This record gives sequence, structure tokens and C-alpha cells, in this order.
Amino acid sequence: MVRCHRYLLLWAPILVVIGTVRAHAETVSDQVQRGLTLAKQVYNADDPIKARSALTVEEQNLLDSVTQPATLDVEFRPTSAAKNLAAFTGCWALNQRSESKAKLGNTIYTYWQTTRVCAKNGKVTSVAVTYADGETSTPGWRITHAPTKDTRNVGWEGRGLARYYFVFGAGPWDVQHPSECIQQRLNANGRDHRSTLSCNLDE
Repeated sequence: MVRCHRYLLLWAPILVVIGTVRAHAETVSDQVQRGLTLAKQVYNADDPIKARSALTVEEQNLLDSVTQPATLDVEFRPTSAAKNLAAFTGCWALNQRSESKAKLGNTIYTYWQTTRVCAKNGKVTSVAVTYADGETSTPGWRITHAPTKDTRNVGWEGRGLARYYFVFGAGPWDVQHPSECIQQRLNANGRDHRSTLSCNLDE
């Protein structure tokens, strides 16, 4: 019996921690769902500003916690592979996907692009943004039009740029117009690359 009691005493703090973590996760999940419900209610209203003003301060803070960008997750995925050669000849491409997330962790919008570079003897011969698109996941956010694309060949690397047009609000009550960019720079050696949020191909 003593061993049994000791065993239970050792596990008790761990079970408390696990229970606390689960309770916290459920609380955050509930907050996200409640916040998204408020977002639908506000941004589907005839007058979103009036609908927001009718919320309590706590509800307005919760609304902001699920609709305002707070972090950015970036993922790279090679779509073709090549050896790192100073005199590389061939083509290679890289896909980048970015997710803008709110304070509570829900995804607000996602956008992606693929840049493809061809080289001959270690010098870029062509560069293209072969695919670019985006989507929204939170009420109140939308895309005004398709991404615009641009490229630049500087010899040692090809630069591919996609600019995305997101809007937050409803009708004449739009309050944010972020123009997100994904710029990828693929080296003529067939492997090295760099990404930047800059919309300037010359920087």
C-alpha cells in the first residue's frame, strides 16, 4: 500500500499539469470560436462600425485578438533540386508559403508563390514567378484582386516578387489595406536562396 501511495503522489503533480494545459488549450479554442462568431456578426452587419461599438470592451478586445495579424509563419519547399555548382546549368524552383496569424493563433490569411530560375554556366538566363495566390480564413478579411508579379535578373541570382492585396473591413468601412510581399532570390548555383518581405527588387 505504501508503494501505491508513493506512486500516486509522484504522478499527481504531473496529472495536475496535464489537466491545466488541456484546460488552457480548451479555453483558447473557445475564445477563438467566440471571437470568430463576433467577427461574423460585426462584419456581416449593415453598419460594422456601429455593430462593433455595441460590443463590450472585453468583446472588442477578443474581436481584435482573432482578426489582427500578430505573427507570420513561413515555409519553404523546393519544387526541384540541384547540386550546388559554381558552373551550374539547368533550372530550379522554390515555393514559399506564408501564414499571417492572430494573437490567439488562428490563421487570418495565407499567401504563396513559386519562383523559378534557369542558369547556364553559373549565370541566370531567365527568372519567372510561375504561381502566386492567396486566401483568407477570418471574417472581415478579403482579397481585392489577384497578386501582381514581377522579376529581375541580376546575373548571379534571379529575383521573383509577388505582391498580395488584402483588405480588412466591410464595404466603405475598410480600415486596413496591407500589401504583403513575398520576394525570393534564387542563386545561379542552383541551391542558395534568400527570402525577404521587401516589395523592392532593387534593394
